[in-house]
Amino acid sequence: MAVARPTARTVHGRELGLDYLRGSVTFLVIVAHSALAYATLSVEDVRHTFIPVVDSAQSSVFNFVFYFIDNFPMCLLFLVSGLFVLPGLRSHGVAGYIRQRLIRLGIPFAVSVAFIVPIAYYFGWRASGHPAGYLSFWKLDIASGWSCGPQWTIWELLLFDLLAAAFFFVIPPKPKANESPWQPSPVLWFIGMFLGAALLFIPLAIRFDITAQEPLALALTGWRRLITKPFYFQAARVLMYLFWFAMGIFLGGKGLESGPLAKDAPLVRRWPLWSAWAIFCYCLFFALFMGHFNLASQLNLGERAGTALFGLVCVLSSTACVFGSLAFFRGAIHTPRPWMDSFTRSAYIIYLIHYGFVTWIQYRLLTVPLPPVAKFAIAVIGTTAMTWALARILLRIPGLKHIV
Repeated sequence: MAVARPTARTVHGRELGLDYLRGSVTFLVIVAHSALAYATLSVEDVRHTFIPVVDSAQSSVFNFVFYFIDNFPMCLLFLVSGLFVLPGLRSHGVAGYIRQRLIRLGIPFAVSVAFIVPIAYYFGWRASGHPAGYLSFWKLDIASGWSCGPQWTIWELLLFDLLAAAFFFVIPPKPKANESPWQPSPVLWFIGMFLGAALLFIPLAIRFDITAQEPLALALTGWRRLITKPFYFQAARVLMYLFWFAMGIFLGGKGLESGPLAKDAPLVRRWPLWSAWAIFCYCLFFALFMGHFNLASQLNLGERAGTALFGLVCVLSSTACVFGSLAFFRGAIHTPRPWMDSFTRSAYIIYLIHYGFVTWIQYRLLTVPLPPVAKFAIAVIGTTAMTWALARILLRIPGLKHIV
């Protein structure tokens, strides 16, 4: 007798696997930013510029943690965001969709970069020996660098949404029709996504000096500004992110239950295999380029050839992790959990406010004689608990819950 699967819907009407995937990516961002202060990363001048608080208690374990989280979640975020573009355009029309995205993304971005992100960098300012006085720092930060911090993903996603709306204004999307299932071979689909992302990433990585000898540059250098501050973006990755977003739009147009992410699709049914493949590819990437051994150096490759090889393995890892994550959350997650529903509903607010909490905890722990693992755990647990609690309070404010 066939056993009916539990419903795949959360209490607030979203698809369960993708909902929990979104919440998990938010938690990974907290973990990544918590790990930065305690990792033994190179490029010291860049490190102190882009990482607000750097602790003397460090461990190479956190290099593995940080590079894993830096490697793929943003590709995954843009892909998942793209899934809902066509449904949104069909529901609201182009003008309504733009208005909805400006409210959902534009307002939180403006508020966070003006009032929330500077708090995170203020603790880095204090850790560098500068005197107290937040207002003075805030004026200096806004007038000079005015970093958007982690919120670069929000304005970049808004830009991609506006580009999609403009495209579908010229070429209106077709009404959704009942299409026959389209379930390509996951291996061929993987190869196509890998090659597409690699072709868009590697030339820009070479152009913006992302070298295999200094892999930290992948995360911390190559930043450019679009027209004016605080609209900063990762120049080497921007076209790759747009590619993932566009593929999300394509998959979303097919529908979750008739494409390669359908519950009965080969990718989803074989989620243990794809999850293991993701872990293997990342470990391979780390072993070849992120530890003491560096394949490009061992092979005596020139700078461009070394960067190309580094880019290939990097994109292989990120593509595998995207596929593994999608397969796991679509194939293994069937039962709603009240605590996870609560965290996922709070995830957007948590993302917006977490950075200040992370750096505050890291700053307070600078002089505490604890091993780096303990400090990291305190930063992760403390940030998660405080931002989650604050998010639940903020969601009770009338009107705010319709924005975030």
